[in-house]
Order: sequence, then structure tokens, then C-alpha cells
Amino acid sequence: MPLHWATPLFLSELSVLFGVPSLILPPLERRHTVLRLAVVLARVSLIWIWLLLTTRASIVGMVLLGLVILFWFVEHRLVVGPALRLNKTAYALSHVSIVAFVLDLPGLAVREMSWAHFLIVSINTTTTAAAVIWYYISLDYARAWGCYPSHTHYDDLTGGTCDNPDSLRPPKVCQYGMPTTPNCVYYREPPAPTFALRAPLWHFAVHAFIFTLAVYFGGIPEKIRWIVKRS
Repeated sequence: MPLHWATPLFLSELSVLFGVPSLILPPLERRHTVLRLAVVLARVSLIWIWLLLTTRASIVGMVLLGLVILFWFVEHRLVVGPALRLNKTAYALSHVSIVAFVLDLPGLAVREMSWAHFLIVSINTTTTAAAVIWYYISLDYARAWGCYPSHTHYDDLTGGTCDNPDSLRPPKVCQYGMPTTPNCVYYREPPAPTFALRAPLWHFAVHAFIFTLAVYFGGIPEKIRWIVKRS
């Protein structure tokens, strides 16, 4: 069963942290308007208290987080249901979210476009994982191989790792400007800066995200057409 079209709107960062833009959707019953506003106010207040806590993993933090989740479900129940008619603006706004973009949450409401959902999620998760991993290992990579000239091919990294004081093995390659280690290869070029090592991946990631953003936002009219057709 596909996700309800309105649920991604409630999962966006704007709705979770500020209560909007989910407030543009009315409750299923008008008599629940005041209750809904009270629930939103309580939920938003508690999430910010939880975020400002220095010990979020404490018992108090867990209780606050549990209440936030409870109020979220209450609000969702008051608003989302079979009787809720499609609001095209609200559905389009549900796409304005980092989490919704990475996981294509609005796409879960349109099973007819599962191919686009699979494409977006596959590229986004793979690119994000690669970017995070490379971000954390690139500094170690720079320490190990940064003393070679920036244009050196990986097949030519034959002199061993650089003169790194953190290394347990004796260095075979001198750092730039420090030809004091005996029996090591000395390169007379500056080492490649860390950002230069990260640049190829950022270049790939930007192009990948531009492509998935085009598919993600460009598919909104087609998603709305399918939801209208199914309702």
C-alpha cells in the first residue's frame, strides 16, 4: 500500500522543527482545530527543548523525544485520512526537505513511478555514503600520500607512505621541504592539499545530486497526475 500523499509533508524538517508547512492542511474535523494547534505547539516546543539539551541520551531526553513522537502521531491522525483531499501545493512543498529528497519520501505515495523512486534513492544513498566515508578518510590519505606531487598516478606511489609521525612504520618518502630522513625519496613539489584530494568526489557528488534533483522536482507534475487519477 503506498504512503499517503500528505505524510511526507509532516516528515519534512520544516514541519518537525517549526510546525509548518503542515499547518496549511486543515484537520479532518473542524472541532479538532484547537486541539491540533495545541498538539503542534507542544510538539514543536518539546523538540526544541530536546535539541537544546546537553544530554539528549538521558532519561529526560528520551522521555521528551517519546512525547514528541507521540504528539507527531496525534497530529498526523487528526489531519491525514481517506477524507483528506489532495492539496497540490502541500504535496509540492513536501518535496522541500533534505530527508525527503535523499529518501524520495513523496515518491512513496506514487507506486506508478517506482522506477523514479528507485533511481533517486539508489543514487542519493550511494553518493551520500561515499561522500561521508571519503570525507573522514581523506585526511588520513593526505597524511599517507600527500607528499607526492599532486599529478602522481596511483601506480607511481612506489616510494611508500610519507613521513608521518603518527605512523608505526618507518617513512620511505620525505615530506615536502624536510629532506632530513635518510634513504627516502624527496619530491621538490608541495603536497596536494586535503581539499584537492576531496575535490574529485565533490565534483561527482554535485553532478549526481543535480541529476537526481532534476528527476525529483521535475517529476512533481507527473506524481500529482497519478495521485489525482487514483483518487
